[in-house]
This record gives sequence, structure tokens and C-alpha cells, in this order.
Amino acid sequence: MNLSITERMFTVETLKYLNWEHLRGEIPVEMVGPAIEFFKKLELWQNKENVEDSNEPEPGVCVARILSKSKKGKLILKHYNERKTLSSQVRRDLSSVIVEYLLQKELKPRQNLLKEIANQITDIFDSETADTYFLKSKGKKPGGLLYSHFYNIKAKYSTGKVPKPLNQNVSPNMLLSSQKTEVELDLQWLKYNIEPLESVLRCWNSTFDWRSNFLKSDANLLDVFEEFPILTQSFGFKLIENDFEALYPASFNNFSQKWDEFKSKIVPLLREKVKEQQGKILLKSLESNGEDIQTTLIWLAIHSVLVPTSRTKADGDSKTFKHTIADSRGRFLVWKATVGELQTHLKNLTENCYSGKQKLQPFICSVGTSPFYLTEFSVYLSGVFYRMPNLLRSIEVCFKIFFVLNLEYPPECTLVWSLIQQHFYEIHLKSDKKSKALSELLNDFKNFRM
Repeated sequence: MNLSITERMFTVETLKYLNWEHLRGEIPVEMVGPAIEFFKKLELWQNKENVEDSNEPEPGVCVARILSKSKKGKLILKHYNERKTLSSQVRRDLSSVIVEYLLQKELKPRQNLLKEIANQITDIFDSETADTYFLKSKGKKPGGLLYSHFYNIKAKYSTGKVPKPLNQNVSPNMLLSSQKTEVELDLQWLKYNIEPLESVLRCWNSTFDWRSNFLKSDANLLDVFEEFPILTQSFGFKLIENDFEALYPASFNNFSQKWDEFKSKIVPLLREKVKEQQGKILLKSLESNGEDIQTTLIWLAIHSVLVPTSRTKADGDSKTFKHTIADSRGRFLVWKATVGELQTHLKNLTENCYSGKQKLQPFICSVGTSPFYLTEFSVYLSGVFYRMPNLLRSIEVCFKIFFVLNLEYPPECTLVWSLIQQHFYEIHLKSDKKSKALSELLNDFKNFRM
């Protein structure tokens, strides 16, 4: 602390017994200014070694404004407006958005600042509590998402890659170049790292726009896995779901939320509409089986109503043949008695698609001898198995893969996947396949009365 000769006259030992009222009456007028300045410098000096414990206010930190100016922040606000609650992942995203703002503005994580931010969060999001974001325990380091994320994110920029505040004098071209460099660095990082998860999610989210444009091109699955080898990891489907939520935040949880209502309506509709013998046998077995088996039987029976209308050329033949209900079921859900048999079947299926110049789109597979004995559900994506707990979860993940990776539905079961798209997720596209059977079923759902 550099003080003038006059300021050094006011030693700490003397001034700690005095207050401003005493000084105003007992020191010469010409020394009042230096005394005030000294007090300010003394306070800064005392707090220099422990800035986090400072009570000095930090003006200009407005959480609502931070979120409204951030793409991810807007998604968080939209997510909350629709669901009136925040998931654990969204809470972490919220904290990251705020912390990155603090780093950009080069603001210290003072406790009073973090506490104020935590209080602002609870004002915006009624379902949240301040302790989740900042918690001060006597005799211990502070806790909460804001405090921990600040040092975690700061550590990631330890090489000097700290997000810089935007300079008004920077040209748009320079700014675009800087942003491009950031994306390239994150893309490169994703190619060679699979942990920690927090870093994976940060880099994955920062490259969302680039990835979206890449997937809208003519890129095939080999290109996708080359650019994003992390998708071949067992948790790769979670990154795909992360992108789906960014694309369709209002529809993300629709499948699980609508299933019970769907089940209660689809069964009587199927009993009325199914004419195929195999479909009737499946429906007959519903009452005598548990919930998981019922789920499998229902989805297999749906193919009896949404009969495929597409045609395919046979290998080496100019004639076309129409896909059957069995073809539809077999491309929606594949099961074999053992893992070995399943792998052999997938190998043959891949070779047949390759020789016929067709694409092998993702589908669900399981191990078992019949629909009544299925275990070990997975979503199969070009040599990658994403293990799932049950059929419902498999359907949900497989559907999101189609949309995020910009893949077409298998022609054999396009109508079944279209039902999931339009009924559960309420997504309607100009490219949707028109079908009388699908339109009637969707209309029957709309007008169904229990």
C-alpha cells in the first residue's frame, strides 16, 4: 500500500480508536482529504488477502439480464416457464452461465456477491432455494453451485483461455474469428477427451450450433463418429439427448409423461382395429402379463394398424416388393436368444444393407426367445450399443437419435416412428409421410372418450 507522508501520519494503531466524527473535529481541515483516502486504502489492504470474505458490494450483476442476453440462459428461462421447476442438469447450466459472466467481467467470487446472486435466482425461479447456489458454513469453505463452478471453470482456463469481455471497438469480423477459434478448440478437446463430465458438457454445449449445421449437411454416420468419437462411449446417448432438449425444450419429457394416458387409450383402439392374426394373439396376452411385457406387446401390436406402405427393390432385381407387418416389427425391435446370435444377425443385416446400398438406421434390440422373455435392451447405432433399462426408455432415446443426427426412419416402420413424433412429441414437419391409417389413429386419440 503506497501512502503519502501525510497519510502515513495516520497509523493503524491511532486510527482504529477514531471514527470520522472525531477526525472532523480534531484534525486540521487540510488533512481531512488524506485521512478519508487513507481509510479507503486501509480497508482495501485489510481485505486484500481474503477477497472472498469481503463485504464490498459488486454493482451491475443482474441475473435476469445475464440470462436474457445468453442463448443458454433463454433456454433455461423457457424450460422453467414450461415446467415450473429446474432439473439438476439445468441448475448446473444456470450456474455455469452466471459464472462465465463473472469471469468475463473479471469479478471476484466475493461471498456477498454470490449470496446476492443466489437470492436473485430464487426471485426468478420460485422453486429454487438460495442454499443450492451459495451456502456459507461457519469455519468451512463456502459451498453451493456458484462457488464450486467458479473455481472449476476457472481451472479449465488455467492455460489463459479465459472468456474475455466484449470490447465495443472489436470489429464483427474479429469477434466472429474469435468465436470460431473457441469452437474449434472445444471441438478438438472433444475428440481426445471423455471426462470430466462437466468439461464434456461445456464443450458439447458450446459447439451446438456448429454441430447442428454439420448434421444438416450430407454427413453420414461415419462422418459423425469421426467428428464426435465421444458418441461411441456408453454415455454418448446422453449428449444426443442434451442436443434434443436444446432443439425441442418443450417436448423433451413428453414420451414418459404421456405414456400412461397413451396406454389407456391405445389398447381399446387396437382391439377394435387390429385384423392381423399375430396382432390379435399379442393383444389376447395382455391381461395375463406384467407391465413390462404389456408394453412390448402393445408396441408390437401397433404395427398391425400402421401397416407399412413403402416398397423396396430386391438386391440385383429391378422389381420392387412391399414391406410386411413382420418387416415393420423386425426393424423396430430385434431380439435373438443369445448375445452371440444377436451380433451375428446385426452383422448380416449390416452387410445386406451395404450390398443393397441402403442405410442401416438405428433400432432397438434385445436378448430373449420371445416378446414374453426379453432382457438387456439396447439402442443400436452403426456398431454402437447404448444399453437401456427397458423398452420405453429405448424408444425414447432411439427417437431422439433420429432427430438430432438428422436420420430418416427405416422405411419398414416409418409410420410407427411418425406416430411417436406427432402424438408424443407434437412435432410436425413438411416432410412428414402422409398416411390415412396414421391420420385416423391420431384423430381417434383426439376424440377418444374413456
